Amino acid sequence: ATGTGRLGVAINPAGTRVYVVNYGDSTDLKTAGTVSVIDSDPTSATLNTVIASITVGVKPQIVAINPNGATAYVTNSVGNTVSVIDTATNKETAKLAVGGVPVGVAFTPDGKKAYVTLADKSRVAVIDATANTVSSTTIALTSNNPVGIVVNPAGTFAYVANYGQGDYKQTGIVSVIDTAKDAEVATIPVDVGPIGIATSPDGSKVYVSNYVSGTVSVIDAATNKAIAELLVGTGPLGISVDSNGTYAYVNNAGSAAVAVIDLATNALRASWTSGGTGP
Repeated sequence: ATGTGRLGVAINPAGTRVYVVNYGDSTDLKTAGTVSVIDSDPTSATLNTVIASITVGVKPQIVAINPNGATAYVTNSVGNTVSVIDTATNKETAKLAVGGVPVGVAFTPDGKKAYVTLADKSRVAVIDATANTVSSTTIALTSNNPVGIVVNPAGTFAYVANYGQGDYKQTGIVSVIDTAKDAEVATIPVDVGPIGIATSPDGSKVYVSNYVSGTVSVIDAATNKAIAELLVGTGPLGISVDSNGTYAYVNNAGSAAVAVIDLATNALRASWTSGGTGP
């Protein structure tokens, strides 16, 4: 049992803590949301229990853990801030103003920078994750309503899922950001309503869940082109790739199921009910 209206979830690099964002704990536009911390250390006496509840900003959505494991960033969609959590103390230590409605957040592999999508601005904010300061310059995007974001394992490019208007007449767009220049350098057409995004462990492929069309787009990172569109279910939201690059897992909110994609063949391997509603 955590909080209400759980959205984002992230696991620390050591695999000992799980952080769950409770969007619904913000019962109105003034009440703070929370992040539940679950003990996932298999050697712990408190394994699989909530060991802390951290107060953050209003209507929190997504959480990301710095690769150094020391901090977590949480996007607060009301108030235009990112909460900084000290993972050693399980306390919020700062709120960083990002100048727009933050949704997605991703760190570079070296943990020195973080990128935050600003859904209402068609822009991405850049945070110095060492100093916990926000750059005065944001990255302009060609498309609108950016939500999901991921940085490739080399730290050279970030990929942004631009949901757009989310109607059946509009092609979705993935923006490619050069992290050395902090600028959009390419746009990739995908299916309708892109929202979740992940990369393969070697960075050669990018996988995008398209909420409206019920598909996952497979992007060749070398050519910045979509090479496959896979039907996975109703309302796919998040997507993650296992550490071996063998399978991708997609939560289909509309069908309360999890789809499994075989990445060697780009084919749907299985789908099973999640046991919950609207994962």
